[in-house]
Amino acid sequence: MVQRRLHPALRRAAGARRPLGRSRRAHETGSAAGLLNAVQQFGGTLGVAVLGTAFLHRFTADVRAHADAGSAALGAIRLTLEIAAALVAVTAVTAAFMGVREAPAGRRPIG
Repeated sequence: MVQRRLHPALRRAAGARRPLGRSRRAHETGSAAGLLNAVQQFGGTLGVAVLGTAFLHRFTADVRAHADAGSAALGAIRLTLEIAAALVAVTAVTAAFMGVREAPAGRRPIG
C-alpha cells in the first residue's frame, strides 16, 4: 500500500532497469540483463565497503580514545545509519527529478 504512493522510480532502484528498456532487439536482452545484474552487484558491494569502512574507522577511533567497547559500537552504528539515511535521501531526490517515461505506442512498459 505504501509502495503505490511512492514515486514510480523509487519502487525499484533508480533507473536500474533502463538498460533493459533501451534494448530494442531480442538478441540484446541477455546482454542488458547481464549489465543490470553487474551494476546492481557493484553498487551493493560498494555500499557495504563504504558503510563498513565508516563503522570500523569510528569504532577504532572511539576505542583508542579509551571509550568502552559498547559505547564505541553504538557510536559507530549511529554514524553508519546516518550515512545510510543520507544516501537514501540523495537517491530519493535524484529519483524524483528523473521522471518516468511513457512506453512507446504498441509496447508495454517494463517493470
